[in-house]
Amino acid sequence: MRKGKVAANLLKPKNEEDLERLLLARSRRFQSLLEKSRRSVKAGKSVPHDKFWKTVAQRQRAKTAS
Repeated sequence: MRKGKVAANLLKPKNEEDLERLLLARSRRFQSLLEKSRRSVKAGKSVPHDKFWKTVAQRQRAKTAS
């Protein structure tokens, strides 16, 4: 406590997923990428869900073939 007020609040992540969320929430780089993505979606520059996952699968197959 500092001057009668809480100075810090420490939390222990319950698991790796909680730790990852905490790290991403504090990452300026990740937050910047997230904001850029949100602007792209609002501007109509998004990729449909099925096309996105099709591209991911194609890239994974190409990577595994190399």
